[in-house]
Amino acid sequence: MVKIAINFDRQLDEETYHLVEGLAKTRRMKRDVKILSSIVPDKDMGVDGEFYYNPLDFPESGQSVDPSIVDYNTPPSCQPDLWLHWIPTKDRKQIMWNSSKQTVNIVEWLVYLVQKVFGPKGYCLSGDLQVTGSKRIRIENNEIFVNDRAINVMETLMNIMMSNMRMDLNTSVLPGRILKMEMSPGEKWAIEVEDTRSEVRTVLSSIENEITLVQQCNDVLFSYSGHLQLDSKDIEIHWSDDGMRSAVFLNGVLVTVYDLANQRMIKSALNEGDLIPVPAKCFEKGIIGDIGQVISINIST
Repeated sequence: MVKIAINFDRQLDEETYHLVEGLAKTRRMKRDVKILSSIVPDKDMGVDGEFYYNPLDFPESGQSVDPSIVDYNTPPSCQPDLWLHWIPTKDRKQIMWNSSKQTVNIVEWLVYLVQKVFGPKGYCLSGDLQVTGSKRIRIENNEIFVNDRAINVMETLMNIMMSNMRMDLNTSVLPGRILKMEMSPGEKWAIEVEDTRSEVRTVLSSIENEITLVQQCNDVLFSYSGHLQLDSKDIEIHWSDDGMRSAVFLNGVLVTVYDLANQRMIKSALNEGDLIPVPAKCFEKGIIGDIGQVISINIST
């Protein structure tokens, strides 16, 4: 097995060392943080219990069932997998990937650890390693590159969250291909456009803890027949900070307006599968506010 290790700029403190070790030795499961607060009082368990581990359960790999578990087969929404294979070395100067069987989510876990564990505590990571014949990871001052291409951290974290949302059996979002996702300029709201193969839906969510989407509502964007071509480049979402409204455009046609303040759709130009062009007056300030386009996050699977 080729050694896959990344260096810290200084030795890990005891708390951080045991946290990462604990995460790596236990199955990552979505948990109820309110129940965890009674089990482990006065400790921050993060999103869905992301920072929880029980050293007494190490012999069972953290898989013992307890009342805090919400979903045994779904990790916390911001973690990419049920198992973390990055583990700190005994001298606390490196983290190593300890799985010889696969390297799935190796980059996603690295992004997570840098953003949620090491970065907030001021640790700086560096390293250059050949993961496979076609994948090279380089990290400089916590900036991650794959084959010399810089990784978009927010896009990676949102991808993790959306993947877990599909696994959550309690969510009302139907599984399908995400055509486009955009966040408001203040990053407090997100709208996703999703192709479910029978219809296209828009999902409006508020953003908590920077990367966790809390769904507010979802609506059918339009029903479509085979002759309609779907392409993420043809979908645009525009935001108005002052008016707290967003507009969804398809091929340049305004099809939906959301009232973000009241979390509801206030206008749709759709009718029984046919796109109905919206008059130019709909672009006036009185209807959708001063719309400003923002940088989007495109996620295609």
